Amino acid sequence: MKGNIIKMIEEQFKDDELEKKIVREYKYVYDNRGNWTNKTLYYNGEKDSDIIRTILYK
Repeated sequence: MKGNIIKMIEEQFKDDELEKKIVREYKYVYDNRGNWTNKTLYYNGEKDSDIIRTILYK
């Protein structure tokens, strides 16, 4: 989606068995020029953090 990562899955194995699965999902809000201004991270389905940025155009 516009070159931004939307989902990342990490699987951790121990002795060939899946021990832990971590799913990170990213949701974006874009400005009228197509740049993201808000990125929300979900960690295993739970909201973890927001990154808000302001872009000034000349």
